[in-house]
Amino acid sequence: MSQRNRWRRLLGEGSWVVAGQAASVLGSLVMIRVLTELLSPSAYGELTLGLTVAALANQIIFGPLAGGVTRFYAPAAEKAALRTFLHSSQALLLQATGMVLLLAMVTWAVAWAIGQVHLMPLLSLAMMLSILAGINAVLGGLQSAARQRFVVALSQGFEPWLRIAAISVLAGVLGSSSETALLGYVLSMMFIVLYQGHLLHRLRESTIRPPVEAQNTWRRDILSVTLPTSLYGFFTWLQLSSDRWALQWFSSTADVGLYAVVYQLGYYPITLLGGMLVQFLMPIAFQRVGDASDPQRRRAMERLAWRAGVLVMLLTALGFGASHWLHAEILGLFAQRDYGSVSYLLPWMVMSGGLLATGQTLALILQSNLRTAELSRAKIGSSIIGIVANLLAAHWFGLAGIVGAGVLSAGLYAGWMMLLTRASSVHHSQ
Repeated sequence: MSQRNRWRRLLGEGSWVVAGQAASVLGSLVMIRVLTELLSPSAYGELTLGLTVAALANQIIFGPLAGGVTRFYAPAAEKAALRTFLHSSQALLLQATGMVLLLAMVTWAVAWAIGQVHLMPLLSLAMMLSILAGINAVLGGLQSAARQRFVVALSQGFEPWLRIAAISVLAGVLGSSSETALLGYVLSMMFIVLYQGHLLHRLRESTIRPPVEAQNTWRRDILSVTLPTSLYGFFTWLQLSSDRWALQWFSSTADVGLYAVVYQLGYYPITLLGGMLVQFLMPIAFQRVGDASDPQRRRAMERLAWRAGVLVMLLTALGFGASHWLHAEILGLFAQRDYGSVSYLLPWMVMSGGLLATGQTLALILQSNLRTAELSRAKIGSSIIGIVANLLAAHWFGLAGIVGAGVLSAGLYAGWMMLLTRASSVHHSQ
């Protein structure tokens, strides 16, 4: 492929990534306005706590699996082994779904045993959402690795708007509640999964079923990335959930709702921008590095990731400055008036999200070089510090303390990634 055609292809792919993420960000912001109009801060807090349950399966099972299939798609394509690889990925996805169903049954049993039967509807919806979102993550990972940007952009951009429509209709029929909102999440994600599954089914049916021995080889490769990621995924989930549950324990459900709004307006957009960059670069980086055996290919990938990390830091600085001057106006535009008291925390949530996004961008270097052990140590270490910081901050300083703890843990993670990836670059250059 000529240099001109390569740049043309990258521009086209980048345009689809930007379009999908822009539609997703705008839809998510509109959804905040819709939810804050329908739900009180306490009900919004209940919805947020339910979503932390749904996130568990994604962090420890589906998310790591999505990372594994994304990482090995390019080597499979280079070896003309996509048929085998796709069948292996499908088998692992079915096994992951079974594991989450088992986890759901354990969760229901615990809720019944401790006398929290009233939580069963919320927990059931949360588990349904976790399974659907997890399947969507794996299917999206395959399509992203295949650089089918239009398919990924359409799914990402359409889902928040579908969720808004579902929640609005359900609220009119069933009334406004955290359970109604979560049901809207489930129905919209179900539609997206059916769409993604239809496309994957067409691709799978066009291939010949490979030998079992060949499938087992790709399963081992995928699991070599998935299992370490699952370990630190559990600690990541604990950290990402500990802020909400610490506020619930030491403060109130209403404070959880207030925190969720400022989190979604400050933290979420900047991490989504970083995620957009990683989504665009990940298949390119994995194609450049291949099986990580060529030092020249590794150095080219590392330069790419470092430049992306610097770009995320610049966007974070711009976002912090803009939200510092316009925090009241931003919250007034996207949230109902009852939530305006926390607008002053918005720039610090932007800073926290930007630092995390910087670390995630640089983590591409470790993922591409298959240095999962070092990445696991960094993620587990920073997560443990973040959990302790959240508990202490919620106890002593409440909502503002939780935001400060987030900046601390995200900054630690970004710094750790800088040290590890810098050491990797120096090592490979010698």
